[in-house]
This record gives sequence, structure tokens and C-alpha cells, in this order.
Amino acid sequence: MKNDDGLRVVNFKKKINSTFRDKDLRNYYVLFIEVSNLNTYSLFYDITLSDRISRNVYNDLQKMFAKKFVFLYKSDQIIVINEFTNKVVLDRTIRADEQRHTCQEIINYISNQKYSLKDTEQYYNVDLTIGSGSIGIINKEKDIDSLIKLAHFSMIKAKEKNRKILIADEAIRTVKMDLDDFNLEIENGFKLDEFSPFFIPILNPYSMEVIGCESLARWRKDKYRVIEASKFKGIAIERNLFDKIDLRVIEKTFQAYLKWRNLRLIDENFMLSINLSRQTLLDIDNIDLIKNLSIFRLSPGNVEFDLDIENDISKFEIEAINALKQKGFKIAIDVFNLQNISLDLLTLIDIDTIKFGRLGIYEDNNYSLREYNLYRTLVRISKVMNSKVMAKGIENADNLKLSLKLKVDYVQGYYFTKPLDEYHFGIFLNKYKDGIYQSE
Repeated sequence: MKNDDGLRVVNFKKKINSTFRDKDLRNYYVLFIEVSNLNTYSLFYDITLSDRISRNVYNDLQKMFAKKFVFLYKSDQIIVINEFTNKVVLDRTIRADEQRHTCQEIINYISNQKYSLKDTEQYYNVDLTIGSGSIGIINKEKDIDSLIKLAHFSMIKAKEKNRKILIADEAIRTVKMDLDDFNLEIENGFKLDEFSPFFIPILNPYSMEVIGCESLARWRKDKYRVIEASKFKGIAIERNLFDKIDLRVIEKTFQAYLKWRNLRLIDENFMLSINLSRQTLLDIDNIDLIKNLSIFRLSPGNVEFDLDIENDISKFEIEAINALKQKGFKIAIDVFNLQNISLDLLTLIDIDTIKFGRLGIYEDNNYSLREYNLYRTLVRISKVMNSKVMAKGIENADNLKLSLKLKVDYVQGYYFTKPLDEYHFGIFLNKYKDGIYQSE
């Protein structure tokens, strides 16, 4: 499916650039449409359902716009290029209103359609998110590809703001221009090999021994500037770079493990917890790096892949997780918000470790009895399902005491250290090889 999308985009760009090479772009606006609930269908049904729905939406939009400039961009994304009704009107408000009106017409039209598979009476409603872009006052958009990227950016911002429609204005254009510069920096950073893992220890809270570490992707611009993954992940994913960054970070993590083993700072039971993006998860079974763990003196049981998928998980992600489990790898799930915990998710995946983030019960050394009982129940459920429990966000002695009271299996947090690069984490391991308190 990934290859089909890639080929579709290449063919689309050739066709669209040829079609609009000699046209006056001031007379056009671009709508970037995403079918935003296809993952819901993928969770319980075969891929043909998602494909069929997407294709039917595309066909309906072709009917709506008389097949003029409607293109299936990716499996869940459609581009519509439309002419302004009055080409001589330059008033930004009027032009924005026309774009907004067209977007709303599309949403109204598609939401009234019923989509189904053959020989079934079950129907599905489609949710759309639409971003729109046209030539701005500064007139930076010189070709149709620039307008498409602007509309795509508006669609992304609409999703972030939980809106169905977003029209690119000058403020959005300015933000996009700044991010375009940042994009180039990310690409240069990848070429210069500036992305590396930083490590934060995982401890047994009862013996206070360092039994493993979590590998976190960091962008090391120089000695003093280290950028967290949350600051560049979204952009890197949109530019199809994050899976490459993931792989480089994984490789450097394995190399660090081998170095620590050779220095006898860790033993063969040391656990590596590695954060994995969704795209890397879907591709990882084909990666030679994973197939050749032995060169790093690693076994699959040493490696736990940390996923942030929470509840919106697709059928293909479940299959990829099960394939990793069959090979002996471990799976961890980060739970950032108690409201997002689903018992369905716990039954869909054989989870080795459930990680609870720093939530209200840790605030100001106080917690509500209700929250505490909920945590305690979740820990018990995890144990019944043979999952280990990690308490993250340990920042002081009281947090640690509470974690012990909850009977968690592992702890992690800035109380012990901030994330460290390979060299300084090696120093940390050497200092606390007999336990973090015993050596003080």
C-alpha cells in the first residue's frame, strides 16, 4: 500500500505540473481533503473496506466537480483544484469565503452519502478534514505544487485544531514559511548525522538497580543545543524522514549497547526500550538491522519496542506487533492519560510493559483517593494479564514511595537523571553499577 501511494504521488505530480504549467494560478485554489476516519475501519475490517470507501469518495467528488481537477493523491487523501467564480476579485475575505463555502458543500455532500461493501446492509459515514490554499498577498506560491503544499499544511493545522475546515491566511502562510526553513534544517541534520539516542535509566524500585534504559531520539545541533523528538517529529513524519531517523537511532542504540557490554558496564539481561513510530513499526520486519541482532550481542528478548499508539490502532499495526512478538521481541505501551486507557486495547495486543505517565496523583505530593484506587486497579489488571508496570515521571522521593505503594515493577524519571548521551550514560552506569543508592 505504501508503494502504491508513492507511485500514485509521482504520477500525480507529473500530470498536475503539465496541466497547470501555463495557467494563471491567481485564478485557482486547492483543496487538500483527507478521509480522517479510515483507521477506524481498518481496525476491524479488511483493507478492501478502506480502499473502497476512499475510492467511492473520490468518485463522488469527480461527479461533484465534473471530473475537472479531482485527483486521488494517496489512499486516504484527495486533491481538488477549483477556479474562483470571479477571477478579477482580489478581496481576500471574498476569496476566503468562496473557499470555505466550497469546503462546506463537499462535507455536506459526502456526509449524506452511504458507503458499504458489496452484499452487506451495513453503511459507513465518512469524516473529512479539508485544508484550502490560494495565492497570497506576498505571492510566494510560484507553481501548483506550492499551492498543494499550502493546502496540505492547512489540512494538518485543521486536524491539530480539531476543525473540519481551515483556509490558509497570511498568518498560516508565515508559519508555513518558517517551518519550510525548519524542514530544510531537518534534512540537513539527517545528512550530517545529527540525530542520536539519549538514554534514561529504567530501575528496579526495590533493589534500585539499573536494569535497562529507554532510548529517546534527539537532534543534537551542537554541544549546547539538543532538540527533543516532540519538537521535530510531526514535521519529520510529514516529510517521510522520521522512519529513517528512527532506524539511525536504533542502530546507534545497538552500537551503544555493544560498547557497554564490552566495557562490562551491563550484563546480558540489560533491557533496551526503544521508541518506535508507526511507520517504522509497519516496516521493521524487513529491516536487516533487526535481522542481524547477533552482531551487537543482542537477543530479541533484550529489546522492547515502546509504542505510543494508544487506542487508534489499525489491523496492520496489530499484525506487525504480533510478528515482532513471535520473533521474541517485547512490546511496551505508553499510557499518557487515564481517560485514554481501553481494555479492548489490552486484549488486542500481548503487552509486556504498560507505562503510566506523570499524572495528577504525583502533583504536589498529593493525590485523590479515587485516582489512587484507579491506578491500583490498573496495576492489578496489568498483573493479571502478565504485563509489567512502569511508573514514569518520578521526580522526587515521594513519587518513588507512591510507586512502591502501588507495587509497580519499574520506575523511571528525572529524580535519577535527565536523559544522557551514550558517553555520559556509560559514566552513569559505571557509577551506579551496584545500585543507585548503595554507591552513595
